[in-house]
Amino acid sequence: MKETLEIDKAWRSFLNGSSIILLRGIIQDTLESFFTFVVKEGLSSQNPSTVPAYRTAQETQDLQRLSGVYTQEFQFNYKGQNFSAKLPSFSHSLRRTIGNENYNSRLDSGEKIVILSNSYTNFFIAARQLGFYRNDDAHKKYKINDTGYALGVASTALQIVELSPIEVRNQQSLSILKDNLGSLLKGILKKEDPSLNIMEDELEEEQKPSQNIDEVNEESNRLESLLTFFEEGKEDILEKADKFEALIDKINENIITMRNEYQVIVKKPSELNNSRKRLEKTESKSISSEVEESIEPIDMENNLSPMKEEFESPLTPQQALYEMLLLQKAMKRKFKCKNWENLAQGPFRELIIKEKIKNKEEFFKNQFIRNRYNENKHVMDELIESKLGEEFFGILSRLI
Repeated sequence: MKETLEIDKAWRSFLNGSSIILLRGIIQDTLESFFTFVVKEGLSSQNPSTVPAYRTAQETQDLQRLSGVYTQEFQFNYKGQNFSAKLPSFSHSLRRTIGNENYNSRLDSGEKIVILSNSYTNFFIAARQLGFYRNDDAHKKYKINDTGYALGVASTALQIVELSPIEVRNQQSLSILKDNLGSLLKGILKKEDPSLNIMEDELEEEQKPSQNIDEVNEESNRLESLLTFFEEGKEDILEKADKFEALIDKINENIITMRNEYQVIVKKPSELNNSRKRLEKTESKSISSEVEESIEPIDMENNLSPMKEEFESPLTPQQALYEMLLLQKAMKRKFKCKNWENLAQGPFRELIIKEKIKNKEEFFKNQFIRNRYNENKHVMDELIESKLGEEFFGILSRLI
């Protein structure tokens, strides 16, 4: 079966040629970045270059020779407490040292050390798994056409790209992985076609029913009529889609308004106490004094607390690029702006990652961005003040 053979070839393509060179380079760059991070944050004073497993990992051209660095114990220190950890379990060792409750509290508040520790650990888990898959590719020469296994390889390769806290220097090189993914998905779609019954044989060519000319013409006419119908209704569908999008925006605005009003009420518990007392006074006419005396007043000041702001997870450079790309399309659709008028345009995205721009102030300090903004101020101001603009600058603040 040609389609199943394509699956075996497709997952192996992630582990050979240009793909594996790209992934190995990302792993080596992230290794260096991790040790720069722990030294800067005072978590280690160890020079990793003194460790043979680290030197081998940085110098090798063979992905499988990186395996030693994942089993190596490195020495770390947190506020005077020494601890050792392997890279794929670094955040778990740090959690034990800090204390589970304290660690979770810092994680919920988005503390940089804890967030980056988690990110690096998840990255090294994926990198180690890629080594296992590479070993399978080298030694298991028989066809492996299992959908789950193939998707596992692809998922691990893409995780390495997405979880690395450093910028992928050559974004064009990622097209290699995307081509591999496309080939794999095509093979899987053929294999997992729900219309196929794996327990039944396909009809032989001579058994397949043939159509006469009249039936073919009738089908052709039906198809032509259907295409005409869709073509005529296309504008109406697009118009309704725009109206629906506007309705969603309005609903979101109403939710924000309701939330703000709720927070105002929460800040004035005395007003709620007064309302409660008026309600109790009215209801007291219809209940007995005996029951009324048994009702304990509610302490609204202690029971109501301000709404906790939801913590948004941080973004690696690759994750942020994708989120900004989605925003660019949303802005173009809603505001009908040109690419050079778009707040999330490609050149801006590249500068944000390259210059590590984290907020609106830093964004406008960049000379290129400032010049383009001045040229298109009349359009960009509307985008900046919109909900989409708010989301855009929110992405900058979440960048690792």
